[in-house]
Amino acid sequence: MSTKGTSEDSSEVHQNDGSDGKSFEEAISATGFGLYNILLVATSLIWFSASLNITTSPGLIMPIAQCDLDLDLDRKGWLNSIVYLGMIFGASIWGVVGDMFGRKIIITGGLFLLGTFNILYGFTTSYYMLVILEFFAGFLSSENSASGPIGAYMVYVPEFLGVKYRARVMVFVCSFITLGAIVSMLFGLLILTQSINISIGSREYHSWQVYYWACSSFGLIGGCLSLLFPESPKYLMSRGKNAEALKALQRIYSINTRKSSESYPVR
Repeated sequence: MSTKGTSEDSSEVHQNDGSDGKSFEEAISATGFGLYNILLVATSLIWFSASLNITTSPGLIMPIAQCDLDLDLDRKGWLNSIVYLGMIFGASIWGVVGDMFGRKIIITGGLFLLGTFNILYGFTTSYYMLVILEFFAGFLSSENSASGPIGAYMVYVPEFLGVKYRARVMVFVCSFITLGAIVSMLFGLLILTQSINISIGSREYHSWQVYYWACSSFGLIGGCLSLLFPESPKYLMSRGKNAEALKALQRIYSINTRKSSESYPVR
C-alpha cells in the first residue's frame, strides 16, 4: 500500500506487488458504512458541544455572575466578545498545525484543553482572569470551518466515509453545530436556574461556576472518546505512513462488516 507523492491531495493506493492500483476513494469505500461510522458521528456531537460551549456560555452566565464579577456594560461586552478575538489569532495557525501533525492531535488535545479551561472558569473569582481564560479558549476553539477543533472535526469525519455516503452524512453532521449550542443552553437551563452555593475552603462558588464545571465534561469525555479512533487514513497515506493507514482501514472494515480484518480487499 503506498501513495503517489506526499501531498495532502495524494489518494493513490497500490497493491504490495505494485499492480492493480486503487484510489483512496476505492479503499475507503471498501470499508463500507456501519457501526464504526455511526459511533464516530455520534461522538462528534460531543466534540461540537465542547467547542460551541465556549461561545455560548459567556452570555448565559452574565445575569448570574453579574454581582460576583462586578459586571457593567463595558465588562459584559468584553466578556462576550473576547472569545472571538482569540479565534481570530488561533485561526491563522490551526490549519497549518493540522496539516503538519494530523487531525487527531488537534481534536484530542483541543478537547482536553477546552475541558480544562471550563474547570478553570469555575474556580475563577476575578473578572480579568475570566477574560484572559476566555481569550485563550477562543484561540483553541477557532470556531470556523478552516481551523481549530471544529475545522478538524469537519475534515476528520468525512475522511472515514465513502463517496456514496459522504455528502448525506456531512449534511447531518453540520446540524451538530446548532445542536451543540442547544445542548450547552440546556445545561444552562438545568443548572443556572438553580440556587447553588458550594463552599470549598474559605471560598463560595455559585451556580454559574458549577455550570462551567459541568460543561467541562464535554471536553474531557470527548477527548477520552477521541482516543478510541485512529488517525485519518488519508492523512497517514499523505505522510507515507502506509502500514498505519492500512491497519486503520482494516479496523474500520472489520467493525463495519463484522468480518475479519484480513478479508479487507485492499492490500
